[in-house]
Amino acid sequence: MRLVTFPAPGSPKEAILTKARPSLAQNHPDLQKAMGRLRRALRAWAAIFALLGLWSLAQRGLQYPAISLAWLAAALTLALSSQPALLALVALLWAFSLLPLLPAVEPLLGPDPAIAALAGGTAERLASGVVRLILLLLAWHQFLSYRRLYGTAGAHGLQENLPHSPPLIPNRSDTLAGLARLLGALALLLLWPGALLGARGASLWLLQAGLLLGVFAIGLGTGAAFSPTARRPSALTGAGLGLLALATGLWLGRALTG
Repeated sequence: MRLVTFPAPGSPKEAILTKARPSLAQNHPDLQKAMGRLRRALRAWAAIFALLGLWSLAQRGLQYPAISLAWLAAALTLALSSQPALLALVALLWAFSLLPLLPAVEPLLGPDPAIAALAGGTAERLASGVVRLILLLLAWHQFLSYRRLYGTAGAHGLQENLPHSPPLIPNRSDTLAGLARLLGALALLLLWPGALLGARGASLWLLQAGLLLGVFAIGLGTGAAFSPTARRPSALTGAGLGLLALATGLWLGRALTG
């Protein structure tokens, strides 16, 4: 798949491109059906994440809050918004949930509730990892499909021969890009005090908060960067800061808990 940058709406280049490709009307049945499927998908993910968050809290309490709070925060975000870019966050959260399956990371993020409930070993960890990987790929595929509801003009990574479609959803990608950069910076700020405090409990809480914000920065930044946005550099910066915070937090956590 080639990365293609479409010109801004209303520009001469965009007009030429629109003529060169077939166009879909705003009331096209396929687009209207996609709108309904997007809403159902976001509500379904919100319900799943809410259940996972509550179950995780019931199993582990607040000793290891990062995963539980990530599920609950994502459930609230998805329930209150209909942005296709949030599906990238869904995919990143499934990726984040794979980390507690690694024995080296478990002391930092806590035991995975599903594995703890099953008293599982290696086979159960592998099976759980495969299921989450499938859900990750499903969420990412949904993001790549439903981001077209923002309109094809100005989007990154779309196939060149796709029909031109108008925007059907108010685009909040610029806001998500700025939020991703802010969360990425906050994530990095939280990590180092957590590592230097010396008090094990406080350190782990701050490290987990940094990891949580880092994951949200990656998800929101990625979703905004590959949606139509005028702030793509900010979105990529936020995703990069979040990735740096995630890697740094895992390294610091490994040093504290190892």
